[in-house]
Amino acid sequence: MSEPTYKPSSSSAPNAVHRLRDRARYDSETVWDIVDENIICHVAFRLPGEESESEDSWPVILPMGVGRIEERIFLHGHLSSRLLKALSEPGCKVCLTFTSIQSLVLARSAFHNSYRYRSCVIFGVASLIPDSAEEDKLAALKAVTNHPFKNLDLPLEEKDRWGGSRKVTDTEWKSTRVVEVSVEMASAKVAVGGPGDDKKDLEDPAVLNGIWAGEIVRKSGYEGVRNSGVGVTAPVPKYVEKLIAEGL
Repeated sequence: MSEPTYKPSSSSAPNAVHRLRDRARYDSETVWDIVDENIICHVAFRLPGEESESEDSWPVILPMGVGRIEERIFLHGHLSSRLLKALSEPGCKVCLTFTSIQSLVLARSAFHNSYRYRSCVIFGVASLIPDSAEEDKLAALKAVTNHPFKNLDLPLEEKDRWGGSRKVTDTEWKSTRVVEVSVEMASAKVAVGGPGDDKKDLEDPAVLNGIWAGEIVRKSGYEGVRNSGVGVTAPVPKYVEKLIAEGL
């Protein structure tokens, strides 16, 4: 494991793990591995101008596609997106979560049911990438577009969906808002192992032998392709076939 990068500054820091601390990970390698294996993150934010104590103020959490370059995370969408408008406000704080579920863990007591999972929580400050910063905006859009194929064991040029798409139009470019989240704090939790049954349950033959316990392994990955149905004559890209074959 690499040297911890996001170790909490104190026990009260937002990224400090309090429950099941043995599952906590603060090294950047684990955090970024979890980010890269997920194609969706959940973004928590507040709408600009709302007072947190107001009766009409509610926290908002939305799922978004994501891209990453080193310690920068990118989100994109239409200019009118409420989320992206909020994240474009100067100094906007944001929280991102990523979760991968490997199995459902069933114990003999319903109170010990759990999951085998890998998750991370990222705290950062969002900022708008303006159209004038053309190279930065282009790099961010490429990162988001290519993110689903990032972990494929292929050379970069062979898993470049952005490069394999038609040229972006001026309308598409100008109507798309891109924000960058600069990571301030992060933490991960990794759960491994099977059911954690109580000792008394394991010593009770009726419970031990009468109630099934174990893991239900979750199948992940893509099963196949479905052509658009409109004049498809181009071959399926190699990175698509590999994505299906590797079950990512």
